[in-house]
Amino acid sequence: MKVLCPGCSNALSRIMVGDIVLDVCQGGCAGIWFDYKEINRIKDFQGETDILFHLKKNPDLKLNLNISRLCPYCNNVELERQTYNEIEIDVCPACNGIWLDAGEIREFIKDSGSFSRVNREQKESYDKLKQAFSSEKRHDDNKINDVINFLSSKLRVEKEV
Repeated sequence: MKVLCPGCSNALSRIMVGDIVLDVCQGGCAGIWFDYKEINRIKDFQGETDILFHLKKNPDLKLNLNISRLCPYCNNVELERQTYNEIEIDVCPACNGIWLDAGEIREFIKDSGSFSRVNREQKESYDKLKQAFSSEKRHDDNKINDVINFLSSKLRVEKEV
């Protein structure tokens, strides 16, 4: 069975990253399909993810992001646009697979070094607190570092996509 790209209808090919088999659009739009929970596992293989940054993209291809996209595995199921770490992704409501357009995987990895969701308001509060502590002239470095480490660990709690 030929699996088609949700972005450009090119035939998807398979590549291995660690022990994960991913469907990628080589020579088309350079998007990547993650089966359910694979995106949460990909971080375990960050040393092997460089291949995902160098997928061949057709330079003449123009994607229309306004048209609906279909899941490559579910029969006629439209992908839903969702925002994840300020990146728009496409999620299948039936199988929970995730489609990332070219370059979005780099944003995921660059964003936080992981794929955890972070509440934007919590991150802003953390950044303000960190700035306030770092600008304090008289302070106990160990206590401040303990607070910052504690808050950091709370912000990096992973949630399933």
